[in-house]
Amino acid sequence: MAITYKLLSRDDSSLDAIKLPLFANQDFVQAICELHNLDFHYFTAYNADEIWAVMPVFIKSKIGFKKAVTPVLSYYNPIVWHLPKQKRENRNLLYKLEITGLIAKHLKSSLDSVSMNLSPDLIDMRGFLKSGFTAKPLYTFSFDLKPDFEPNLFPKEGTSLRKASQQGFVINEEFNPERFLELLKQTNERQEREFSVEDSKHLNLLMELQMKGLLLQRNAVINNEIVSSLLILDDRKRQVLYAWENGTHKDYLNSGVSLLLHYDTVIKYRNSYKEYDLCGGNHTSIARFKAAMGAELNCFFRIEYKLGRLRIPKLR
Repeated sequence: MAITYKLLSRDDSSLDAIKLPLFANQDFVQAICELHNLDFHYFTAYNADEIWAVMPVFIKSKIGFKKAVTPVLSYYNPIVWHLPKQKRENRNLLYKLEITGLIAKHLKSSLDSVSMNLSPDLIDMRGFLKSGFTAKPLYTFSFDLKPDFEPNLFPKEGTSLRKASQQGFVINEEFNPERFLELLKQTNERQEREFSVEDSKHLNLLMELQMKGLLLQRNAVINNEIVSSLLILDDRKRQVLYAWENGTHKDYLNSGVSLLLHYDTVIKYRNSYKEYDLCGGNHTSIARFKAAMGAELNCFFRIEYKLGRLRIPKLR
């Protein structure tokens, strides 16, 4: 049984039958490519005419050199499996190993370097490691949602949540990207963090994703003013929410409002979604906050490869 592959464009109709997760969704990847001026293709593995796996590959080009990346404002480069059911399920482990080896071979042969975040559902790195890649473990926190689920908060966070609930915050889902960007800018300035995306381009991205039904904005409002805002990527097909970006006014940093927004999101969507991924857990303070909310720690990998010698770009 020979597994082959093709490189498909964003709008290739043969992908229409595949249930692509949000970070591989055609509308999402198109918006991200336009934001960062990236090249793109889907690595697509086949057995005969059947698609068995799909992986989005974003490519950053500079002076003839090409690098596969996980862009800013994306989070994972998932491999989407579409393998047939097997009488012995471990047979698919072997197929996955073969396919990840094919992906590694393709990336090495066509690019100068690679730095991509895989999604938490892929833990077998052997196909990449055997091809000379490194696989760095990274971490995120998430909630497995189900009816009547209640986050198991640390005592301090439970007290903070009760205080926030008594301050009169109103939670709504008004789409107000301009106000969100104001709060995000304040947050970045406080944290002395540079943000590489221009406000106008960022605004266009938010409007496009919201129009496509891929983005929720959840706000905490007091005295008719949005004082904290949480942007959530909405993977409705797979019933997964991703806490994507957030910003809070400096006067409300110690109010518990950020915790309130996350808690309210869990309660509101626990009956209709399966997972709420908080997208991150690699910095001590952030990891502490998410652990204190009762979220579960999950590992994912960043695969990296760089040519050992300089590849001279061909002149045209």
